[in-house]
Parts: sequence; structure tokens; C-alpha cells
Amino acid sequence: MDGVDTNDGQGVKGKSVGIPSSEPAFASSRPAVLIVDDDPDTRRLVSLILGSRFTTLEAEDGEKALKVLERSYIFGQPEGGIRLVLLDVMMPGTDGITLCREIVREYGVKVVMLTARNTRVDVEAAIRNGACDYIVKPFSKDTLVAKVSRHLYGSLPN
Repeated sequence: MDGVDTNDGQGVKGKSVGIPSSEPAFASSRPAVLIVDDDPDTRRLVSLILGSRFTTLEAEDGEKALKVLERSYIFGQPEGGIRLVLLDVMMPGTDGITLCREIVREYGVKVVMLTARNTRVDVEAAIRNGACDYIVKPFSKDTLVAKVSRHLYGSLPN
């Protein structure tokens, strides 16, 4: 089912999958992936790549990402709720490593870093703070889909 972009006026975009606007955008039977990046082009590209398999939601910074996650729990996180966060390291406000630690601790959601930072120190800091994987920009479409699918389903996509 094709989704329609929604925006809650707070800079948080998502795909609504045939549900009333009064319900959260992640109330779909497909697993939701929250894309957190301050670059709108990156968010849009990742949403386009993943949108045929997953419900995608977007947030431009850590504060907005936490609001989306909080809403998912207020509404009971349905079976297809937010199950993975793709998170940039370098963002205004709260940095991605700090946000990763908070997301994993507070919500138990898997976090995959999606960032241009690729030093050993960066990767180790992300893993130490709860990230389950690390994808370096620029990334290939196939790598992104394969890693997200593996973390959500335990296998590669068909």
C-alpha cells in the first residue's frame, strides 16, 4: 500500500499507511524505521530506498526523534511499530552517540548508525553506547536494505 507523507508541524515526517490522521503515522503492520538526520536530502533518500519494505518516519534532530519514540509508546507500539532507528552522529543539539545510548536504554529499540564519521574511535563509541551496526556514508542501496532487513528480520531480504 502506498503511503502519504505526513508532517506533525514539529519537523517530524512519516508515512501514513491508510490510517486516520488522529492515529500515529507508525500504526502500520509493517515495521517502522525512524530516520534521524539533520540533512533533509539524506532523510528523503533513505525513506525512498526503504519505503517499499518498511514504514519510514523522519526526524531532523534528537529532540524530535525522542518525541516520535515517546508517541510510539503512548499509543502502545503495535506489532509493526518503530523497531529500528537509523541515526546520524553529527547533528545539532544532542549528538548521535548520546542519543543512541538514550534510545537503547529508554526504548529498547535497535539503533544503526548511518554517518560520514568512519574512524575506529567513532565506531567503537557507537557500539559501546548500544548501536547494533554502523553504516558509513556514502552507502549503497543494497547494503542499507540488507543491514536493515537483517536487524529487523534476522535475514537478508528476498
